[in-house]
Amino acid sequence: MTESKELKDGQYNDTQKKDHLAPKSKICGVAAIPGLEFRSKIVFAVCPHCSSTGATEVQSFWSIKNYLYCYYYGGYWGCWQLINGKDWTLKDAVHNCGSCKKLINHYNAC
Repeated sequence: MTESKELKDGQYNDTQKKDHLAPKSKICGVAAIPGLEFRSKIVFAVCPHCSSTGATEVQSFWSIKNYLYCYYYGGYWGCWQLINGKDWTLKDAVHNCGSCKKLINHYNAC
């Protein structure tokens, strides 16, 4: 009832009441803020060091642990990757800022 009254009064654009519009880190289990969900490929992120926004530089390398899990426990490995929202690749990755070249995050495939 109070929401409809506010809408009728024209106060729905009130800048003081933006708590319901606060950013959420995940929406339906998917990362909604750039830079929170790193993968084994290039992602769009905000650098914590220089605050620049852009694509990360990625150095990927084989994960022996992930390779062995995939080889010996193929079906279980697939379920594990699916449940944890991981990539279907056997590579780990290091994400560096495109501007200052500093480390942003390290992605573990397993």
